[in-house]
Amino acid sequence: MLVTSFLPLGLLILAVLGSILFGLATRTAVASIAALGGIVLALAHRAMTFQRLRESVYLTVRTTAMVCWLFIGSYTISSVFSYLGGEAVIDRATDHLPAAPANLRHRLAVLRRAGGAAPANELS
Repeated sequence: MLVTSFLPLGLLILAVLGSILFGLATRTAVASIAALGGIVLALAHRAMTFQRLRESVYLTVRTTAMVCWLFIGSYTISSVFSYLGGEAVIDRATDHLPAAPANLRHRLAVLRRAGGAAPANELS
């Protein structure tokens, strides 16, 4: 029972993660191979039906849409925060900290840019 149920799935997971970690393939290529591997496993266990395939596609699209809304929301919040002068408030609040302020400001700037917010001097 363990060999027929756990071993194929474990091998698929190891193959996917191993090929990413060892640099054999990109994440996108591995994702398509993993999807194909999942379909092959479902066919091998005679569990593949059109209804299940349709449901998995639907759930994948729904999850992707939720993640996209998270990106849109985080971009909006960071843009409004920057536009309303939140960067200046953070700069003034961190000026008197005993840690190196330049290092802290640099880290905050990297986080701001990663979030997609424009620097304060570009908004005026």
